[in-house]
Order: sequence, then C-alpha cells, then structure tokens
Amino acid sequence: MVALDKLREDPTPVLEMFEDRPADEQQEIRDYFSATEVAVRLGYPRAVIDLPGLFVSIGNSQETKQTLGAEFGDEVNTLAFYEREGTWLQTQVRIACWSVNANLTVWLQNVALWALLYDRQNLNDRGLVEQKITIGDFAPLPQWFPDFAFRRDLTLSADHMAFVKKRWPKIIDIRVTAEPEEPALSAIARRP
Repeated sequence: MVALDKLREDPTPVLEMFEDRPADEQQEIRDYFSATEVAVRLGYPRAVIDLPGLFVSIGNSQETKQTLGAEFGDEVNTLAFYEREGTWLQTQVRIACWSVNANLTVWLQNVALWALLYDRQNLNDRGLVEQKITIGDFAPLPQWFPDFAFRRDLTLSADHMAFVKKRWPKIIDIRVTAEPEEPALSAIARRP
C-alpha cells in the first residue's frame, strides 16, 4: 500500500488517526510506524513469526448489475475491432490485521482504514467503484496457544467490470464482381 510507505516517511497523520489517545500512546504509535515496515501479504499467516501484518484475501464475488446487451464499448487497433461483453461484479477484499499485541492489532486496523481512505481515489481510478468498508470486531484467537494472537478485519466491497473481448478482424478489402443476371419471367408466364 502506497499509504503505508508514506506513513513511514512522515508519521504525522498518526496524530489525526489517534487524536483521542493519550500523547504518550500517540508517540509510541508514531515511533512504531516510522521505524517498522508493516508486512502486507496475500493470504493468511502460517505461524506467529509472520506477525504482525496485514493479510489480504479475496472474499465473495457476485454479479450485481447486468447491462442490457452486456456490452462495455469497443476498441479498435490497426488489425482488428474488439467488442467487450461482460457484467458488473461486486467483490469483497478482506484485510486481516494480525498481531500478538492487542494494542498493535487495533493500531494496524486504524492504519489500514486510513490507508484505504488515502488510496480510495486510486482504487476508483482502477475500476473499483461504489466502495464500502466494514470493520470486524476485535477478537483473540486462542487456537494459536501458547502464543495469543489477535485479529481485526476490514472488508472492502466494490463493484467492478468483468468482461471478455471478442475479436473481429477489420475489413480491409471489398471486391465486387458482376454476375450475369438471369432473365426475369414475366408475370403472365408465371400464371397457371
């Protein structure tokens, strides 16, 4: 996430994200995010040594708006004409914030939310429209004993196009040849 790199370079947005927290905690958060590169990985953590981190996975996708004719416009290049046909899907992307420190898990969730909001226009420009963010409850994960891990999820739901391109070669030459026309039968000749 570009926003996380920006936060490491300049951690001052932490003051806005955590303005209701005590000054010493704000300083601790600033120190952590300016000195630590937060791991952003696809999938799920495999062991406690993978923590802390933000783990991204694709959730459900479902068709939302089927367009009449299902056409999304055309493209033309020098060799062919392309017609795009498809539909609209709503897809969920889950960002799971994992840590063995309860406070750090909450900080990660707040920073992940900030990063999504920071990059929202970029996501929109890449075709993710009608974005909605939900946040899951903070919960300990006892199955990781003896280490106690915590997880808090953000889910981004957005609509996007899914399409296929149909290729039609360009017409580059038309030839017309004359064929002798057969004589037409008169209307009288055709009567019984």
